[in-house]
Amino acid sequence: MKQKLLVISNLKDPYVNQGLERLLMKDCDGYDQILFLWVNDPCIVIGRNQNPWREVDISEARARRIPVVRRISGGGTVYHDAGNLNFSFISGHHAYNEREQFNLILTAMRRFGIKLELSGRKDLRLDGRKVSGNAFYLRGNRRVHHGTLLIDADLDAANRLLKASDETHTERFKQQHMIASVPSEIVNLKSANPELTVSGAANAIVDAFYKANQYAVQIVSVDNIAAKSGEALGELTERFKSWEWIFGETPHFTYESDELGEIDIVSGQASLDRQDFFETRSPLTRKGQPVHVLPALLGVKWESSKTWV
Repeated sequence: MKQKLLVISNLKDPYVNQGLERLLMKDCDGYDQILFLWVNDPCIVIGRNQNPWREVDISEARARRIPVVRRISGGGTVYHDAGNLNFSFISGHHAYNEREQFNLILTAMRRFGIKLELSGRKDLRLDGRKVSGNAFYLRGNRRVHHGTLLIDADLDAANRLLKASDETHTERFKQQHMIASVPSEIVNLKSANPELTVSGAANAIVDAFYKANQYAVQIVSVDNIAAKSGEALGELTERFKSWEWIFGETPHFTYESDELGEIDIVSGQASLDRQDFFETRSPLTRKGQPVHVLPALLGVKWESSKTWV
């Protein structure tokens, strides 16, 4: 019987942890199932097929020095910080059991007297309010089920940074092949048990994982994984933090501007299909008059500015 693997990251860089998860999925197929736990520094994580400009107040995020992360799985946008615990179940197709994976998290939370419910959208909810978003990924014979647990996160920051509920903002974006986040009221698990901590929740999940597998679990350190990967972890980290991955992978969309009308955005590049506009250094002009809407020029990366968000 293949063994189970437990990996707990002591690193806080979201791009490094994303790289570690990718390595565990790609290079550790000798294990029947892997449980990976980690906590990130403050960041915003969008789904694989989402639009960061639509989902996130990019200007506010940059002002706070909070990075945007595009994960490999689908689903909606979530906020991470030190009060949020992340978990990932990685397994082969034959060993994947979504019900058991959710039950493990539910069992761990019952240890603190917290009863969670699994919604039809595969969120975990406390009295109807969301405490855990979950997403899924399949590649070849490997499957990933990962999620969040809001324990003592900064919900005010999350609500300020995430834009899905701002209809005035989102209605300007037209999209065909992108996934839009579904706004949900969120709450911390600490509201149900003030004694709950991130480390306490992690320990409870680890204990439930051990018991579910009759303690036949191997532990491997992040340092060991990084050492065995050679340059792979560094290369993955650089890829996941690149503009080309985070913004450039956004599917084709249009943005409705009051002054410029409909702006076509392909791979994060702005273009104007209008003959009465022409490119200057800064700003764009319309028939000789400056237009202070887009910070980008024709063929230039569409970056954030409060003049258009």
